[in-house]
Amino acid sequence: MSDGEYRLTAGGKAVLDAFDTSLDEIDRTQLTNLTRSKHTIPLLLTISNGAARPSELVGTNDSAPSRATVQRAVRMFETEEWCKEMSGSYHLTPTGERTLDVYEELAVTLEQVIEKAPWFQRLSPSRTDIPVCELTDAKLYISSPNSPGIVLAAALKLCDPRLDHFRVLTSIFNPTLFRAYDKLLKLGLKGEAVVDESLYDRLHEEEMEHFLDDSNYDNFRISSLDETLTIGIGIYDEKQIAIGAYNETGAGEHIAMLLSSNEAVIQWGIQLFKSYREQACHSAESASEPIQ
Repeated sequence: MSDGEYRLTAGGKAVLDAFDTSLDEIDRTQLTNLTRSKHTIPLLLTISNGAARPSELVGTNDSAPSRATVQRAVRMFETEEWCKEMSGSYHLTPTGERTLDVYEELAVTLEQVIEKAPWFQRLSPSRTDIPVCELTDAKLYISSPNSPGIVLAAALKLCDPRLDHFRVLTSIFNPTLFRAYDKLLKLGLKGEAVVDESLYDRLHEEEMEHFLDDSNYDNFRISSLDETLTIGIGIYDEKQIAIGAYNETGAGEHIAMLLSSNEAVIQWGIQLFKSYREQACHSAESASEPIQ
């Protein structure tokens, strides 16, 4: 809530988008049937692992479904055409298989939004095109007033002399990180950087505009945007990606960052970087312009 108004966060939008996508495949009644009982999904998964007789679906411990529960479930499965009975055993149908796939994707999305909530709370809702289901391997780092250096420490560990290629989209003013990469760039690290308007102005205010001069580097190009961002990405040899997000208020001092090696997430980041690079102008052109 801001100024008495409620706004949808990126996490909320990701959840709504996931439900909309799932409802394109299964209707609301079917989704309700899947989640009405804690036994429904496990029973359907058991059948998906191979044909099963009703007696094989009934458990022996207190938490397992009773015979009556199993009977109700398989009747519902047959009605929804998720499974069919043949020679006394129940077999999953292609419709049932697709239903399980849709449900699993929805469940993973909800799980990731909850697990990565501090990051999604800071992410712009316009960036929920990220493949949320592919974030299961991502590590979450969160800075706070009590632990302001957590994200910086994680970012510095990624500043590796063994790197061959590096791309960064950033709006964060951090001299320590700049100096670390300056050393690697002078040693020949290849890549590109795009800085946003707020960082471009801040570097000039701090008389550190020399960090915008890429003529000191043989294989690195720096460009600047004429807008302020609340997201940053670092792409390391296309093997790892760090995605930082922060709120519009607070000058981005407290950041949540995800670190992932998932190929789909890396490709999402590369496309995002390219889209901003196309909008940016080379820093040498910007340097000659007066600061507003």
